[in-house]
Amino acid sequence: VLKRLYMRKTFFLCLIAIINLTCMGYAAGLPILPSPKVISTIDGENKGERVYGDIDFIWRNTNSELYSCVQEEFNELLRKNCSDRLKIIGEQSSSKKILKAFCRKHSLNEHYIDSIGTEGYLLSKSDSCIHVVSKSPEGLLYGIQSAKQLVRGGYAPSVTLVDWPDYSQRIFFDDISRGPISNIAYIKKQIRDLSELKYNAFTFYIEHVIQPFSYPDFAPENGKLTMKDVREICSYARKYQMEIIGSFQCFGHFEKILSLEKYASLGDTSSMIAPLNPQAQSFLKTVLEELADVFSSDYFNINCDETWDLENGKSKEYVHRVGPDKFYADHIRFLYGILKAKNKKVMMWGDIIMKYPHLLSELPKDITYLSWNYSGTNYDAWINPFKENNSNYVVCPGILNSNRLFPDLNMTRENMQFITDGYRAGAKGVLYTSWDDSAFHSFASIMYGVALASEYSWNASRSIDVDGFEERYCMVRLGSKDTRFTQTLNELMKFAKLGMTYEMNDRIFYERFTPEINNALNINKEELNIAREILTSVKRLLDTVGLRKEYVDEKTLKYTVAQYEFIVDARERMFKMADWYRRSLQEYTESPERARKSLIMALKEINPLEVQVLALKQQYTELWIYENQSYFLDEGLKLYR
Repeated sequence: VLKRLYMRKTFFLCLIAIINLTCMGYAAGLPILPSPKVISTIDGENKGERVYGDIDFIWRNTNSELYSCVQEEFNELLRKNCSDRLKIIGEQSSSKKILKAFCRKHSLNEHYIDSIGTEGYLLSKSDSCIHVVSKSPEGLLYGIQSAKQLVRGGYAPSVTLVDWPDYSQRIFFDDISRGPISNIAYIKKQIRDLSELKYNAFTFYIEHVIQPFSYPDFAPENGKLTMKDVREICSYARKYQMEIIGSFQCFGHFEKILSLEKYASLGDTSSMIAPLNPQAQSFLKTVLEELADVFSSDYFNINCDETWDLENGKSKEYVHRVGPDKFYADHIRFLYGILKAKNKKVMMWGDIIMKYPHLLSELPKDITYLSWNYSGTNYDAWINPFKENNSNYVVCPGILNSNRLFPDLNMTRENMQFITDGYRAGAKGVLYTSWDDSAFHSFASIMYGVALASEYSWNASRSIDVDGFEERYCMVRLGSKDTRFTQTLNELMKFAKLGMTYEMNDRIFYERFTPEINNALNINKEELNIAREILTSVKRLLDTVGLRKEYVDEKTLKYTVAQYEFIVDARERMFKMADWYRRSLQEYTESPERARKSLIMALKEINPLEVQVLALKQQYTELWIYENQSYFLDEGLKLYR
């Protein structure tokens, strides 16, 4: 009997593998992100574009209000002059009888009923009907999101899908404390975009851009989230079955609040709050309790990363006596107690814990550690300490946009391995990070990475075809019939490997490009020629890009390309200016007037650069205002002066 059961199980696993392999070809042309686990196409050829003039929604055993938001999005896809109607049936059921009937009707193996879990779904599409069945509101939403993508993509063939996520926690993390802070309207757009990619949680990095009632004066006047804002964001996210995880930096990286005279006394150093200070403890307790009441998620991130000053502050004698590990752990327990009383589960960054791994067995076992690493190919060191201690942990790769003009997508793709390795080692989820160090980072510019991370988080158990992903990304995100947009991105990435623009570093753009008096400026002319070739190729591709939606993605990319064009133009003109200046020196003895004319010719090379700078400044401002509050815009504009 055991042998027969083993053989049946082996047969079923092999069957799934064969189906997945068979469906990979179909997945490439299927406008769904992330890619579904199982795809069964009845008529396998996409014959033209299928459009509809009206959609009827039928909801079974579920609250239709839960999906009204996506239903509204469907209305934007309808064609006024089309008479074809589509029926969408959304059915929530845990009844095996109903689920088995669906499987039999659509020739699906009944074992998939167990595979889909609580967030998976079954979907069948014909010319006139899309039927989605799931065991939960979340799974039904994800199925409806896939249905929306099929309709928006004009997908014509009949198809049956079985889908479920590999990771149960799929979180996007947005830094709003290092410069740009999104406006409420744009945060809502982020929620819609993330929901379509089947993220189930969203969180922010918050140091000072939050305004609690108890301490309303540390948040910037023109860049903050009020308690009312947070409630509004959480309420909006709930419509998309998404939780907003609370966050407040509770240890290091406290310099923004401590820089204010009123709060300076709370610091152990200029950048770290003082854990032993009763006033600091009272401050943290009051703020955390208030924030815990407004954020919707059961989780709350206390951060507590990069506390480099543990042994150098006002408490250093105490720290040297008890040890920095105990000093750190005692503060974590203090914060944990506050949030535990509010029925919140603590999240915190894992970098300091990795320095003192014995603390994993001493701190409360229900803490979730956020293990972050944004480079490399071997992630064992960021996984094993938590795995070996049976700790709850989440892997945290990143988009790699810090201090860059554009994310380094080569490194972004490499960093996806962290998601795969974490899944094999038992990580509970993925928290995908975007850190906004520097003047400006547009959400539009990081969407490729956000979508790629969703693909890996949903499908961590299998290999990802990046070419197939890029085809689907262009279809789903941009409504594009080709991949010229991602081809342009990949061509732009050549700047990441060129010495003068290495890793897309923004320093080369923001630094002054003329030498200080009596200093030399070295420009590698050969590299400059290569940069010009890359730029020419990028612009040629960009001119052929045709998007049907998300035009701001193209606008943001054009801004980045214009930045690189300025870098190249400025340095090429420097050669010309240097030649005219050298010539004027040679002419001066014989004819000061000719030397003066040569200097004027040198100055004429500057005029086009001034026009470029003013145009870039205007693009920068428009993109900023579209996404962000006005806070920190003046700091970004200073760089253009």
